[in-house]
Amino acid sequence: MTEATSLHSLNADHGPTNFQRITCFLVKWMNNRFSRKQCDLDLDLRHFVLPRWQLEGLWPTISMKAPPARRLSDMFWMSLPWTRVADALGGDVHILEFGCGSGRYGRMLQNLLGDSFQRYVGVDVKRHRDWDQ
Repeated sequence: MTEATSLHSLNADHGPTNFQRITCFLVKWMNNRFSRKQCDLDLDLRHFVLPRWQLEGLWPTISMKAPPARRLSDMFWMSLPWTRVADALGGDVHILEFGCGSGRYGRMLQNLLGDSFQRYVGVDVKRHRDWDQ
């Protein structure tokens, strides 16, 4: 029985093999090349661009071991206007994350949201060794 919901076995839990690296590159290239074919054409897609000062401030805060996509994702989350997000949600933010791994995004969001962070629930197929901490 498989524990994955994806057609591929790529994940960040352990380093990829060379075959997985090549496969990942090809799959992502194809996805990027033909991504609009599977999207609602009325969606307003925008490129994620940070001003240089913000990029230089965030870059060193992210693990050097993280792959580029993870680093960009982290910078995206770190750069959102969290005060405005919390206000739009009524001041109290409750988060549910699927595929949470160690729950590190819960800790990140807690730091970013401050007092607006009310509750975090992370769900994953496998129990992570850090959950009890």
